[in-house]
Amino acid sequence: DYSPDGRYVAAIVQTGPGEGGLIKVFDQQTGTTATYTIPAGPNLTGSLHDIAFLANGHVLLSQVAQGTLIEYDLATGTAAFHSGPEARSTLVASADHGEVLVIGPSILLRTDVFTSGSGITATLVARPDPYAGASVSSPPVLSGAVSPDGTLFAVGEGIILRNPALGTVRDIDFSFMGNAMGMAFSPAGD
Repeated sequence: DYSPDGRYVAAIVQTGPGEGGLIKVFDQQTGTTATYTIPAGPNLTGSLHDIAFLANGHVLLSQVAQGTLIEYDLATGTAAFHSGPEARSTLVASADHGEVLVIGPSILLRTDVFTSGSGITATLVARPDPYAGASVSSPPVLSGAVSPDGTLFAVGEGIILRNPALGTVRDIDFSFMGNAMGMAFSPAGD
């Protein structure tokens, strides 16, 4: 993910079970890369899954093995742990990085909004999983996007219409299209 000012690019490095989390941050102005390590513990039991910058300069991390979200302060090296929906959640930041979509491994299950400094503040979609109890797992959500004004979320197989002032949500299912590999809104929001 890119930092809100566009200067930094952050990525996670896969680690083994019990090895903690490893983050690389590339500074596009200086050409240097910083490495950050989060030690393993009860709130970090496996590898990191995804990363998104927050408006306050911290990064939000999801995990492979559990749903706990990690808000990591790059300046101080401290971590705050937040209850999250599911392991292997995909993270998509809004244009201003004030909110991050926390997309469960199947859009049919759950999509939450993580607000910088507050944690999970809303659940946008929570539907029964049609794959529950089946011998195959539900298909993963591989991508998502947030419109520049923050009112449209495109996630996996559908579009979520959200009005922040009214708190209303409309879920439009496009499952007939299949799971998109990438999504983006234009600067105009379309």
